[in-house]
Parts: sequence; C-alpha cells; structure tokens
Amino acid sequence: MHTTNRPSSPPPAAGSPPPPGLAARIAWELHELGFAPLRAFPLLAMLGSVFRLRHDQDIEQFFAIGTRTTTPEPAALDPEWPRPWIFLRVFVLFVVVYLVFYTANQKFPNFSLWLGMLAIGSLSVPFSSTVLMMELNAPRNVSLYRVLLVIVTGGFLSLVLTKSADSVPFILHIGRHHTNIPLAGIVEESAKALALMVILFNKRYPYTLNGMVFGAAVGTGFAVLETAGYALFDGLTLHSTPSLCATLLNKTSLSVLGHVAWTTLVGGALWHARRSLRFSLFAYFNWRFLSVLIAVTTLHTLWNGPLCSQFPDVKYLLLGGAAWIAIIHMLQAGLNEVRSVRDQAHGERA
Repeated sequence: MHTTNRPSSPPPAAGSPPPPGLAARIAWELHELGFAPLRAFPLLAMLGSVFRLRHDQDIEQFFAIGTRTTTPEPAALDPEWPRPWIFLRVFVLFVVVYLVFYTANQKFPNFSLWLGMLAIGSLSVPFSSTVLMMELNAPRNVSLYRVLLVIVTGGFLSLVLTKSADSVPFILHIGRHHTNIPLAGIVEESAKALALMVILFNKRYPYTLNGMVFGAAVGTGFAVLETAGYALFDGLTLHSTPSLCATLLNKTSLSVLGHVAWTTLVGGALWHARRSLRFSLFAYFNWRFLSVLIAVTTLHTLWNGPLCSQFPDVKYLLLGGAAWIAIIHMLQAGLNEVRSVRDQAHGERA
C-alpha cells in the first residue's frame, strides 16, 4: 500500500518563460531538462517493501501488466513513489542459477556449462535493473514482452551501430593517430540513443517514465552483449575459467552504474523532449535531449578516462552514484507528469 505524500506543485508548462530569481530559474532549467526536486523520497518504505513476504502469484500478477486489458486508465494512475521488490527476487534467481552452473563446471568441465555461466552472469545485474525500472514505471503500461523486445532489438542495433561507426575512416583515423581523444563514450551513447528508435514512434508509451524503462532495456541489451564478448574473449584466450568469471562478474556488476544508468537517462530525456513535438524524430534535435546526452557522454568519457586511475572502484561509484541521483530526480519529474495526467483526467470527468 502506498503512503500519501504531500502533493507536488504542478510543473511549469512546457515552453513557459523562466521565472525571476536564481533558485526558481535553476528549478525551471532542470524541469525543462526533465528533472524535478524530490518530494519526500520514501527510501525506508521502499526498502521495507523489498524484504516483505510475497507469493508467486504476486510476481505473475506484476508481469501481466502493460496489456490493453491490464493498463490502468489515466484517472486511476497512482503518482506516488512505487515500492519495487521483484527486481531483487529476479537478481537472486540469476545468482542461484549462476552458482549452479559454476559448481557443475568445477566438477564436470564443459564448454556448454561455460556458455551457461556466460549467459546467466551477463544478464543478471542489467536485466534485474531493467525490472527495477519496470516497477518504478507508475503508469504500468509497459509489458514484459515489450521490454524483452527492446532489449533484444535495441541491444543488437546499438552494438551494430557502434561497430559500424568504428569502421568509418574518419573515426579510424582519430582512433589511430589521436589516442587521447575519447571516442567510446561519444560513439556508444549516440548509438544507444539512436537504437531507441525501435520504440520511439509507438504512441502507446507517452510518458517520461516509459522512456526510462526503454532506455534501461537498450542499455541492458548493449551491456549483456559487451559483457559476454569480453568475458568469452578472456576465457578463450587465457584458457581459464577464473579469468572468464572475473571479467564476467566485474563487467556485469558495473553495468548498473554504467550502461544501464546512462541509457535510462537518455531514454527519459528523449521521451520528455518528444512530448511537445508533433513528429517524434525531432526529439533528437531538441536542446533538452541533447543536453542530457552530452552529460551522459561526459560521464562515460570520465568512466573510461585516466581520472582516479589508482582507485578505479571509487571512480565508478562516484560516477555511477551521480547518474543514479539524476535518475531519481528524473523519476520524480516522471511522477509529477503522471500526477498531471491523472488530475486532468479527473477534471474531464467532473
């Protein structure tokens, strides 16, 4: 059951002039970018919900959301902070299955068991993170089928776009002769943003929160393929199961702070930008979206760069923490948007 928080003040209208005063101007700028100040973030209540006893029927009921018959009407939307819990069950399931594969491989070394570890391990953290974003999607209008579709198609497309860009002569020249210019962040974040076109034009998903779910899904698809590729290369090159496992666990655990978090922000910004546009494709040229894309690309570049190279884990935690703070503020803006839609639906009924 959701607790009732103090209602947020209605967000400024899109395109409204900036208000006077520094604090008000900063709030207006953040709103234009798709972020909002927090209104009673219920962290303790959310953590309490994670460890509450649940039944299999509860999980089945959740994964039935998003169809035409199970999506709530606008007037029935709940704009309060959701209480996620399924993501942890999904993660624990992945961990248990991974340990079963690992133990079996230790007793009966087999390439098929290697592939099992590779598949389960690379999926564990990023897919659980996407389930978390599904739970935080207050409109409850995105189905598991749609998420899986975006993970597969978006992940594949983003990787193909990345590798295609890497073969462009101009980029090859820069990579070979100007190694100090960071290209990975620019190329990969742009590719993942373009991959969101697989779902961008679907009018069934108008909310900023929907864009965050699909952004997490594309980030998951990319992270799974990248993690599996690195882990398999290390395992085959060094002929070592420990090398495969070390790379696998390192890459998949960092994905929630990296690729999944970055593309969640990009997806939310893209959906926030498109809401006031007649043609969705124009959102890619909107200054609000481009500002967030540049910020995310900067985070990615710092992640790959020499900054704090002696303490890489500290760097990853700081950069990933910054991304998740931004995600929380974008979630608040998305909930404000849901509240506005619900209030408008109530007004039309009155």
